[in-house]
Amino acid sequence: MEENEIKNKFKDLEAKYYEQEHRLFPIWFNFFTKSKFSKNDKRRVGINKAVIWSLIPKPTVTFVAISGLSLLTLFLAYEANVKLENQNTLLLVQNELQESQRRASLNIEISSIMQQINIEREKSNLKSLKDSQHKKKGHKVAPYTLSDITAARIASISRSLRPYRILKTDRVDLNSFSVTDFWDEEKRISSTKRLKTSDFLETEIRSPEREQLMTALATMRISFSNIGRNSNFDFCRFNDFDFSKGDLRTIRMSNSSLNHCNLSYTIFDYGILKGTNFNSIYGTSLSFIGSELNNSNFSYASINNTSFENANLTNVNFSNANLIQCDFSGATIDSADFTNANLSGINYENLPNLSRVKSLNNTLIENIQNCPDSVLKKLVKMGAVTSWDEHNEKKTQHNIELS
Repeated sequence: MEENEIKNKFKDLEAKYYEQEHRLFPIWFNFFTKSKFSKNDKRRVGINKAVIWSLIPKPTVTFVAISGLSLLTLFLAYEANVKLENQNTLLLVQNELQESQRRASLNIEISSIMQQINIEREKSNLKSLKDSQHKKKGHKVAPYTLSDITAARIASISRSLRPYRILKTDRVDLNSFSVTDFWDEEKRISSTKRLKTSDFLETEIRSPEREQLMTALATMRISFSNIGRNSNFDFCRFNDFDFSKGDLRTIRMSNSSLNHCNLSYTIFDYGILKGTNFNSIYGTSLSFIGSELNNSNFSYASINNTSFENANLTNVNFSNANLIQCDFSGATIDSADFTNANLSGINYENLPNLSRVKSLNNTLIENIQNCPDSVLKKLVKMGAVTSWDEHNEKKTQHNIELS
């Protein structure tokens, strides 16, 4: 009796062994030799189960295979999209450069205009240097006035020279970017770098041709009296240029940049200079009478004794600017920012709406003239200071906090 139990247990153990077999060759070997067991033998049943399980794919292997294939598909799709975007980027750069070449071809017309200016200038068609609005010794009205025909040609060409994004001097090595291949030089799958137009072109648009024309006119002391309003010198860059004693009245030069320029005694009367960057300009006795300067930036400018009479200074940034004894008579200063600015010696009667500005935080109003005590107290409550020591101390603390 015990012997039969042992045999049955051995058969059960052997059946489980056959059922758990996972190697392909032993499974089929057992299957083809199972005839040695009777039909009702547990071992035969275990062999059949092993065969059935061998025909069903293992869940782990299937999951790994499907996941790997999905990841590979996503990677290839991402690479294809990046390469397509890179091709579109290169096409945009190419179109921009073609447009710049078209505009640069107008240099022939500019050369012709320069020759005509020289001819008219040699005739010395001088205007009177007297000017009732600019009696200061340093102001000099431009002596050369062009004919109406030449002025019209300048206005026409300046409007044709529209701004564009120019190519950077530090050009990108195109050999380092693959647009058509998924493989690197060592035949390994490589991830494609995404190209941007900023890799090739400057971020801001500008017109170098307008800059060339404008520089020539200013240097040759040509009057803008019959050029300014009809011409267009928007989006120009004149950083670190010397415009001192220039006569640029009525000029249209919005969204331009004159950073760090010397503008002593320069005349911008009745000009359109919206959104122009005058950051860190310096000089004395500038004239912006009646000019449109809204949204411009005069931060860190040092332009003492400058006239902003009847100018539009809405939303202008005068932060950290030295504006000692400047004239703001009739100017619109709504939302102007005078944070850390120096307004020493100004005449309050010429700037009665100082309380309508955006900020007077640490604005120095030392020796302010014709300002009632009640108004002075109100300005102090808005953040203005009346002594240089206090102004300098707060400004130093502000710079420390920024650093």
